[in-house]
Amino acid sequence: MCRRTLQIRNLPLTEREAETLLYCAKGLTITETADKLFISPKTVQRHRENLREKFNLTEQGYHALVLLALEVKEELEKFLKKEIRG
Repeated sequence: MCRRTLQIRNLPLTEREAETLLYCAKGLTITETADKLFISPKTVQRHRENLREKFNLTEQGYHALVLLALEVKEELEKFLKKEIRG
């Protein structure tokens, strides 16, 4: 199976990372995101940690991730819409 990735700031994001980042932009909590994606809250937390590491936001914390998510929200929505359509 070939998985597509989305390039944000020249860094590849998996579909799950893109979904997690989009839900950050929408203000969803870890639990709400887990419910939407049918995964555990621990997995969502790990996706968020991976995103912060990829974008070198480990020192800035969650708010920096939300700001990034808001900046690229439109790109995320376009990418995920294509993923849903196939």
